[in-house]
Amino acid sequence: MPISTAAVIGAGSMGAGIAALMASSGMKVYLFDLDRDGAQRGIDLQLQRGGFPSPELAENVTPASTATDLDLVKECDWVVEAIFEDLQAKHDLYRQLELKDGAYLSSNTSTLPLSELVRGVKDPDRFAITHFFNPPHIMQLVELVAPHPETHATLEQAITDQLGKTALTCRDTPGFIANRVGCFWLAAGVHLARKHGLSYELADATFGRPFGIPRTGIFGLLDYIGLQLVDPIWGSLEDSLPADDGYSQYPLRGDAFIAGLVERGLIGSTGPGGFYRGREETIDTDFTYRPRQTPTLPADDPRELMASDTPSGNFARELFHTMLEYCRTHCSEIANSPADIDTGLKLGFGWKKGIFELAEDLGEL
Repeated sequence: MPISTAAVIGAGSMGAGIAALMASSGMKVYLFDLDRDGAQRGIDLQLQRGGFPSPELAENVTPASTATDLDLVKECDWVVEAIFEDLQAKHDLYRQLELKDGAYLSSNTSTLPLSELVRGVKDPDRFAITHFFNPPHIMQLVELVAPHPETHATLEQAITDQLGKTALTCRDTPGFIANRVGCFWLAAGVHLARKHGLSYELADATFGRPFGIPRTGIFGLLDYIGLQLVDPIWGSLEDSLPADDGYSQYPLRGDAFIAGLVERGLIGSTGPGGFYRGREETIDTDFTYRPRQTPTLPADDPRELMASDTPSGNFARELFHTMLEYCRTHCSEIANSPADIDTGLKLGFGWKKGIFELAEDLGEL
């Protein structure tokens, strides 16, 4: 049966975005926050950001309060929890929820394992992780961790047929698929750019368009994610993974320069600046901004670029092989196939081709 009524608990950017996506598909949606005004602010922000294809679809979303309105979840076929990444807070919330028979509960977590989350759930068989990517109305990927076959089938159908997204089946491993490999790429990219002495502009140009990767590259993408989130996101992955995992070679939590940017309020695209300030300026080593440079690459073709004995070529070659080896090593652990890793990179990080597709094209497999 299709999902007709849903609830999203947490009206931040992600939660409100998920609610707008559901409402735009024709679902009746309750959006919860600490109070109704907070939920309404989430709806208003989605109207400003284009979360609804047409403004009248916002009428499908009803603002609600977790303090007074939680009984409304009894009407819902699917409840999505999208509060902050704190295991105890999520467990406390789950204990308050009284779902109707046959309803599904899922978490939008990007870091916490299902095996831990499910301990606070009344009906574990009907619990899943549905990890949407931000902004939900634009990003095509939803990672799905649902061990119970019926729950998996129902939510996969809702994600694909009703919401029009791609459901990527994941195993219950840290970072799932897209963030596990995508965040590794970013961490390795930061360290290797420094090792090879590349400016931010040159690093982003090098491992950007020649490889079919968005022009934000590495440092521009970190600005977009938000530098204040580097410690919690990468720290969670570093804590969750074994000591011999590749993340240990390229730690980002506690990075001194990123910490310095955050201390100065330079958190990236949502602040006054980050590695970049607008399109015209780039941060310098003393935390002042200088004019942004337009780098010239030794080659636009990735084969020629990696073959060049230049800082760009050496950086591109080492980062490409480091990323490929990491994905090869962990493929069977985190994904059903190399194609799933490629899908995660394409739909979660905007790569035109995944790492295995690129390697095949470049004769590296």
